[in-house]
Amino acid sequence: GVTQIYGPDGGVYLSDWTDFGECHDNDGVHRTSGRIYKVVYGGANHSGPFDLEMGSNLELASYQLHRNDYYVRHARRLLQERFHAGIDIEDARRELFRMLDSGEHAVDRQLRFMWALHSSGGVGEKRLTALLNHGDEHVRSWAIRLIGEDGHPTKDQFRKISDLARDGVSRLVRLYVASTFPRFSEDQQWALAEELVTDFGYVSDQNLPYMIWYALLPLVESNPARALGLLSNCSDSQVYKNIVRRIASDFDLNADLMPRLVKEITATLDRGDQLQARAGVKGIAEALNGLKGIEAPANWELLASSLDAGVRAIAAELEEVFDQSVPMTERDWLSLLGNQSRRNQAIVELAAFDDPAIAAAILRPYRRYLTDDRQATMATLSSRVSFAGTLLRAIKNGMVPRSDLSAFHARQIYNLSDDGLNALLEQVWGQLRQSPENKQAQIKSWQANLTPDRLGDGNIVNGKSLFQRSCASCHTLFGEGGSLGPPLDGGDRQNLYYLLENLIDPGAVLPQDYRMNLLTLKDGRVLSGNITAQSRHTITIAGPNSVEVIPVSEIIEQSQTEQSTMPEGLLQTMDEREVVDLIAYLQQ
Repeated sequence: GVTQIYGPDGGVYLSDWTDFGECHDNDGVHRTSGRIYKVVYGGANHSGPFDLEMGSNLELASYQLHRNDYYVRHARRLLQERFHAGIDIEDARRELFRMLDSGEHAVDRQLRFMWALHSSGGVGEKRLTALLNHGDEHVRSWAIRLIGEDGHPTKDQFRKISDLARDGVSRLVRLYVASTFPRFSEDQQWALAEELVTDFGYVSDQNLPYMIWYALLPLVESNPARALGLLSNCSDSQVYKNIVRRIASDFDLNADLMPRLVKEITATLDRGDQLQARAGVKGIAEALNGLKGIEAPANWELLASSLDAGVRAIAAELEEVFDQSVPMTERDWLSLLGNQSRRNQAIVELAAFDDPAIAAAILRPYRRYLTDDRQATMATLSSRVSFAGTLLRAIKNGMVPRSDLSAFHARQIYNLSDDGLNALLEQVWGQLRQSPENKQAQIKSWQANLTPDRLGDGNIVNGKSLFQRSCASCHTLFGEGGSLGPPLDGGDRQNLYYLLENLIDPGAVLPQDYRMNLLTLKDGRVLSGNITAQSRHTITIAGPNSVEVIPVSEIIEQSQTEQSTMPEGLLQTMDEREVVDLIAYLQQ
């Protein structure tokens, strides 16, 4: 992370390292590897000795006009401290009011006056109300924020804020209205909600739809029926989708609302707004993802058979959710292993059947499988005791390359807690659980071996290929890769020990967010990975090459281990030349 501090001479101090976060020691700042820079414009200036605490109240007020924000902020802090210590600063406040009311100063100075007054006694109800009519959007926005910090607005203030939310002239003002939402009463929030969802007029804004949604979320949760009424006037598809999704996610509690929800989405099509209709159907699809056999709303077919191809395509995602017919059997899925277009889905679906013969059937045509099919095979066959033995014997016999079983899936087999399996796993793949002493010995050995000259001869192209095969499914580097683990671009990759420790002993420093989670299912499977989403009805668990949405009703036990989601033993799958190439690539 980077911290910036403004100095009294106009220079800026930058720190470019901190320990807090994933892969760090959590023991404070790295005083040996961290760096602090000072950035100046032109030549270095020296401010000379000074002591702002010796300044009078009026001098501190006048510092709000200083061109260097260092003096502005510290003078404001000193006025605040004096006020709260019971020291009379009315002379400073009168001067700040005079400068604010004069209209002689630029907007950034007017904001400084407002901040100084607010932190040392308040701007005052009348002035804040008047500032809601200011010609500059920044002043109006800060007036809204300061009114919120003072408590609930008066009737006059709320009336004006409501007008500002409605007129849509300034997206910044609407952003501040949304961010101040918790300061308003519930009735005021509903009134503002009607204004905020109407007539966005600026589709490209990346922040406003999210801020409005975060403001609306408590209302939607507390009164979904009333929130449904917001949809007919909602002009932003992101906000529209989120409202629909939140209502539909409680489909069992909101059973009476589901037909009304579908009717509302259908009405958007009648109004010719296909994008909004697609957003609504997508909201339902996201809410019900992973569930099966739910009764469809009575009017669902009318929407699902829409003339709009986009709506039909998204509605097709819900066919299995609303399908109450007899599900496909084990034999049905086995018959699709020879169908290249359906094979991957078949391998995934066969994980739900506890039949040892399935593993052999999946492995029989393994050499013809594409990369995605092979990854799906590892995920399925490492999820059950009855499958994993067949997989390990296939590796032992040379039918499946040892390198195809990643460290992640090897550990998933280990987590099945079967002594016989673990003995076979250690025999054909390697030892998964090593002592801290053993890991440190490996780190020291590789440190001695991976000299600068040796790494200088590394094959970067092959290193990139190894990274894509072994690491990119979870980590991003140079803009490429997955998001299951932390991005590597900001890591201390030039530090060889840092890289080796995280490759050999990834659990040495383990933040909560990257601990391995285990789900034991009623059908006998054990799944491992990161919990990326959780609702009343489903849990989403992500591994390196798969994301599964599991109904809560199918889970027997959920636990979090002391292990990292990054598996140990990654380097065990590589020879020495490959390790050199991988480290050389990582240290670019």
